[in-house]
Amino acid sequence: MVNFDPEFMTAFMVSILAVAAVTAVLTVAVAISGVVRNRKIRLIRRESIPTYYGRLVAHH
Repeated sequence: MVNFDPEFMTAFMVSILAVAAVTAVLTVAVAISGVVRNRKIRLIRRESIPTYYGRLVAHH
């Protein structure tokens, strides 16, 4: 039978949650950066958000 130390398990879970939180923040930051960077082009073309980004996704 395996006996896990509760302090170790708590530290392990906190570290996993910290990595997940950092990953989520970075993912949102990259997504916002892409939207902001492409906004000028999208406005010049007078395209809606679904049309512009749908075409980007379909052609990659």
